[in-house]
Amino acid sequence: ESGYKVIAYQANVTNRIDVELMVKETIDRFGSIDVLINNAGVASQGLFTDISEIEWSEIMDVNLNGVYNVTQAVLPYMIRQKSGSIINISSMWGQVGASCEVAYSAAKAGVIGMTKALAKEVGPSGIRVNCIAPGLIETGMNSELTLEDVAAIVDETPIGRIGSTNDVASSALFLASDDSSFITGQVLGVNGGYIKREAKLPLFFYFAGITNTPEILSVLPSIRLTEHISLTLLLYFFAKSQISHSLSAKQT
Repeated sequence: ESGYKVIAYQANVTNRIDVELMVKETIDRFGSIDVLINNAGVASQGLFTDISEIEWSEIMDVNLNGVYNVTQAVLPYMIRQKSGSIINISSMWGQVGASCEVAYSAAKAGVIGMTKALAKEVGPSGIRVNCIAPGLIETGMNSELTLEDVAAIVDETPIGRIGSTNDVASSALFLASDDSSFITGQVLGVNGGYIKREAKLPLFFYFAGITNTPEILSVLPSIRLTEHISLTLLLYFFAKSQISHSLSAKQT
């Protein structure tokens, strides 16, 4: 009704032959590819020690190698026309990691690294490469989450809700349009502010001048620990205070 031509083409992004046929069909029908959105993804939950080699390979093949396959097949056409926008869909777990989703987090972190590196490589050819890192979005991938799981995440999200597919689609539309013509190599977090609340505890101690063990212990009960607080850095402050205390004792 709007005058646009649309075709749906089923392809396995882990299969290079499938991908090349899909790209060729698109070029034959439309003459060019101006925007590529790498959105295929799979996820699984479980302890790292329980992940099989087959499961690890499947997650990497779809989430990371799939981005490689499709991007490499499309890129020659974009380079030839000296323009194009590539939008990779990562995840907030690719930025901060998620317990019991190590394979997924690693693959999505790889997508972010690929985005930043490729943006530098193809920028001179007039091609932009950006990344969207969604938070919890209401999709089938998250259908197995319990109501309690969703409520816990919403409670930690400043916007106070989970995301919709339209939130991600609108972000992709912006990155595909000329409105973002001076934006490349960036990661756009569509997460309602969720991961902005990470790792505040050590900085709080530092700027408050709290550097010894008794003082840290005295303020801990009043601070709400979340899964994103860096306990490694917290332990660093404890170790540092202990070392300082030992040195002072030796000097006296």
